[in-house]
Amino acid sequence: MEPTENIRIAIVQTTLNKDIAWLKGLPSFPEMNRWEAARVWDEVWDALKSISLLPENKKPHIIILPEFGAARKYESDLHSFAKLTGAIVICGLDLAKNDNKVRNEALVSIPYNWPFSKGLSDRQSFHFGKRHPAWRENEYIKHHKTQTNQNYSFDQAERVYILDLGCYGRVGLAICADFYDIERYLIYQGQIQHLLLIAYNQDTESFNHLAESASRLIYCNVVICNTGFHGGSMVFSPKKQPFERIIYSHYGSNQFSVQTVILPVASLVEAQFKSTLGQHHPDYKSPPPGYDYKTPGLKPNV
Repeated sequence: MEPTENIRIAIVQTTLNKDIAWLKGLPSFPEMNRWEAARVWDEVWDALKSISLLPENKKPHIIILPEFGAARKYESDLHSFAKLTGAIVICGLDLAKNDNKVRNEALVSIPYNWPFSKGLSDRQSFHFGKRHPAWRENEYIKHHKTQTNQNYSFDQAERVYILDLGCYGRVGLAICADFYDIERYLIYQGQIQHLLLIAYNQDTESFNHLAESASRLIYCNVVICNTGFHGGSMVFSPKKQPFERIIYSHYGSNQFSVQTVILPVASLVEAQFKSTLGQHHPDYKSPPPGYDYKTPGLKPNV
């Protein structure tokens, strides 16, 4: 299968305020409170509705929302918007608990006949989880543990997912602090064309530096969808020219935004494939030492 020229991804920054969403002492632990959840859902609704009204040649193939992008009660609405837009919707969900385990997950909703009702895919969805909690998550869980004398702990997700999108490339998925997981880099190297990270991250500068590092070490496009409360969403590609590497960068806190970006697919696959043959693509940086292209069924016409 030959790769398509590019893929369009919409990045939605919502402005969830963690200090309001998870007020200590509220009986809703670990879910966010319903008032902040409803306010943020209004932002999500506005973003997805506006995307659904775009002409088909402007619509994104994937819509990505940040960590804690929506409360779990809105999952059915996210499925409906995936159907309405014809795009895959990836959205971080609220914290949830199972017995004494607290988990952090995201939803992936793939509509029937993706993309845009012209493909051959079945309607399907799945959740992927976070392996490494942020220190604030641990503090929140510890605080509630102290208040209730219940032995709560974070439920570490062990699975690593790769979403195969055929000619649009293969996608790695991660949540916030898992961006620091070097083991994940080794798993994804040679296997993917795009790494999509959803986050609620305050240290935006560190993630910006990590994006370039991950792009070079995994040798793929990197998309960070961070909360608009902190800003810092960005898209990076391992292009040779500096002005082409940063495809998108959003600075500034407490800003709701929707932006569609275009990521290279065909030229990146060609660069990945040629590197295994000992050849170099003039538009891309060199891959990391020992890079081995392992994407089955997706090869450039070279």
